[in-house]
Amino acid sequence: MVATSALAGCATVAPSAPATSAPAVIVKQKPVILLQGVDPESLDPQFGESGISAAVYVNTIESLVQYNRNMELVPLLCESYQVLDDNVTWRWKLREGVTFWNGQPFNAESVKFTVERTMNEELRQQGLNDPFPSRTGIQEVIIQDNYTVDMVLAEPNIVMPVFTYFLYMLEPSYYTSKTPQETALMPMGTGPYMVTDWVKGDHLTLEANPNYWRGEPPIKTLIYKPVPEKSTRMNLLLTGEADVVKDLDPDDLAALQGANNVRPSIAPGSRRTHIGIPTRVARYQDRRVREALRYAVDWQSLNDGLLAGLAVHRPTVLVTNEGWIPSSLNPWPYDPEKAKDLLAEAQFPMDEPITIYVPQGRYLKGEEVCLAIAGQFRNVGLNADVQVLDWTVFTDQMRSESGLDDLYLLGLGSRFNGPEDVSIVTTGQVWDQTGWIENTENGPKFGALYSQLRETFDEQAQHDLVAEMLDLFEQECVWISLWLQPAVSGATNCTDWEDWGGGGNLAMWPPPPDEPVNYTC
Repeated sequence: MVATSALAGCATVAPSAPATSAPAVIVKQKPVILLQGVDPESLDPQFGESGISAAVYVNTIESLVQYNRNMELVPLLCESYQVLDDNVTWRWKLREGVTFWNGQPFNAESVKFTVERTMNEELRQQGLNDPFPSRTGIQEVIIQDNYTVDMVLAEPNIVMPVFTYFLYMLEPSYYTSKTPQETALMPMGTGPYMVTDWVKGDHLTLEANPNYWRGEPPIKTLIYKPVPEKSTRMNLLLTGEADVVKDLDPDDLAALQGANNVRPSIAPGSRRTHIGIPTRVARYQDRRVREALRYAVDWQSLNDGLLAGLAVHRPTVLVTNEGWIPSSLNPWPYDPEKAKDLLAEAQFPMDEPITIYVPQGRYLKGEEVCLAIAGQFRNVGLNADVQVLDWTVFTDQMRSESGLDDLYLLGLGSRFNGPEDVSIVTTGQVWDQTGWIENTENGPKFGALYSQLRETFDEQAQHDLVAEMLDLFEQECVWISLWLQPAVSGATNCTDWEDWGGGGNLAMWPPPPDEPVNYTC
């Protein structure tokens, strides 16, 4: 409503010229700038699964399910799901009225196509690496009607719904008409934002989807930019040249808290940061060597000196407590003298170079952490150094048949579920390059127990199996477990975005019932 003002007093006013309407002034909303350390490796979710890519997927392409702020699995593109009496058939009731950006409907055909594409051997030879088939044991997809679909597994798998979180729905006609090289640059989703432009190494532009099934987003344009240097990201935030910045340093908290135009966002850590030890490499096949490497690392001094004490130590592959981690599992002690003794017993060639690979700009103080660990290794007589790799080079080598040929820093996200957490170190998981299942004494036992766990629906029995598996995993010392990486981010006061951890990432419209992020300036 437009208010008009009355004339003051009773004075006679001469006739004036007819009023003319002033032209409307349209103020275009400023794009919201989002900064991460590196670019996504691909915008085709079946060719690139990582937290960096997921920060784009969360705004563009959607799964049947999603995690809410309490880390509970909730429906997104489905309305409900259940396992049938045979324990291998999972029935999904789909949400109606959802369309892809090109206007095509989301329905059971979309689900069937998406799943079957993950099993396409020709595409796998071209680099498709979606682990959904190996994670779930999917055999076939049966359409019951337009909005009801059954996923049939070879064997029971209690973690099926959790793995479906990573199954981003694809539009059949689009993905069959494009090459993998084309879909890597331009996806087709149902999400609140549409990809319009991607110049690798510079920017990725998303525009609001006017036909989004939950309503058009209030923020009209998002621009992602890769900025490897944390100090540069911080400066861009403080000067107002960026609106949301991920992966800042704990050292930045004081500046964020003292600035008038920005605020910090600290999310609980769920990324399992560790040094992986590849047991395919002959010199690491002696368990005493792996134990020595663990004894040589003082994680507490790293946390205090580099992360301001914010990190939470997890001595194992699990993230969640909730009864999954047995009380008997204790942190590995720092004991450099023990490390020296074990290396001597194993007759380890001390002059042989050891490399720790670390991806540039990916993990919180990743390069500094690895340099400090290399120093701790040198303190016990090892010839250790660090090699920084571009994120794309790092992931390509991780996914290659030979994998990385030496130690590496990696952070693996979690869905806060015990059985899912242990699945990450089983055979066929692309992000575990230790090769321990095949190359250690306890690896095959662990694999057999995981097969049993997948078919166990009794919750107490699940806990017992996970505890037994953790014991086997810890005996083999294939991870130097460091911490759950704390998520330190920053945002301007013009947005109400916050990093709520878990699946939150850079979501501009979190899962139901949450409302979209707004821009208020």
